[in-house]
Amino acid sequence: MSIHLPPKRFRPRPHRRERRLVVDFACNDEHGAFRGRAVMAHFRREGGRHDDGCDLQHDDFVDGSSFRVVNGVARLHRGRFPIVATDEWCGNWCWNRYFFARADGLRLLRAMARSGAWSCDGGPARLCDWFEKLGSST
Repeated sequence: MSIHLPPKRFRPRPHRRERRLVVDFACNDEHGAFRGRAVMAHFRREGGRHDDGCDLQHDDFVDGSSFRVVNGVARLHRGRFPIVATDEWCGNWCWNRYFFARADGLRLLRAMARSGAWSCDGGPARLCDWFEKLGSST
């Protein structure tokens, strides 16, 4: 009597999603309409808890920075950052959520840090230190 092993089944590798960065911007007015200015931001990795992120605040809390979204591209501090997905009115009517590919999200955060107008307002110390270090690096 011979033992026959069952044939090996081909299993494709699980599809690995690209790592994304989530950035929430306070960019709407008190009625929920897009205002074109960003005064606060919150960033974290996708899938992370809200508490794992970092809160950023613009130095000019009234006017903030010019922030535009044109054809799926966010424009902030003279940079263009492709958006993967978006969600309006997240948390409340003043905030919109934007999903960026990890590399584009990091470029966005670097541009915000280097502008000198954004400061870390809350979150884990290691993330705040990292953001402040981004602004000082060249």
